[in-house]
Amino acid sequence: MQSKLDIRAQIAADAALQAEISQALVAIADSLPQGTDLRVARIVLRTLEDSWDEHVSFQDEVVFPIVLGRHTRRVAPLVDCLRSDHERIRDGNSDILGRLQALLDGISYEPAGLESALRGTFALRHSHMQVDAELSGWLPDTFSPTEQSLSNVWQLRRPSPRFPLNLLKATRKRNFRLGGRLN
Repeated sequence: MQSKLDIRAQIAADAALQAEISQALVAIADSLPQGTDLRVARIVLRTLEDSWDEHVSFQDEVVFPIVLGRHTRRVAPLVDCLRSDHERIRDGNSDILGRLQALLDGISYEPAGLESALRGTFALRHSHMQVDAELSGWLPDTFSPTEQSLSNVWQLRRPSPRFPLNLLKATRKRNFRLGGRLN
């Protein structure tokens, strides 16, 4: 049986993970002229999409309903901005994934295009996380049973084990092993 999900702890963990991934995007972009650290590229390739899906679903199913339920008119523009960002960032992530896969497969790729995609998506992610932080200020000090049930239902629908441990069970082609050497 899973324990109740702490909404604030989930928001903090997600923010930390998204910040780490964003920093990895910049690190790859910064290293392109000298030769990219392929280990970082493999980790980003493996985690970028799944971590973003987790972020978006938690916001859509838990955070947005709570803040909209309590502050509909005042917070609606922030929520609309974040929802718009979700799709633009997903597109940027997809572009990066294709370019990183080409790099890792040794297929000809355009370094300037990869760098532009990395930096552009980083900028989108950075501004999104700033709005996320602002939105978190609209969350209540304590959550009602109904609000807490949103997070519990969300948690129950997640794979077990949850991200990122679920990546160990993924059937997709593995690019690296957690805690191990590069393949």
